Amino acid sequence: MRMVSFREGVIDHALLTSLAKRNPERADEITRRIARTITDFERQSEPYHQVRMEILAVLEE
Repeated sequence: MRMVSFREGVIDHALLTSLAKRNPERADEITRRIARTITDFERQSEPYHQVRMEILAVLEE
């Protein structure tokens, strides 16, 4: 289970890094929706899945 979570995190990081290279403002906006501060972040999985789909859609444009 930990390896799956780690892999998902690595994929999310790679997608967000790719987005930041193309559109840094959009990457920051998406990041702030998920991780508002170091202690205030989404704890449910659904917002992360929604954000991943949003990032993929932007990268496909």
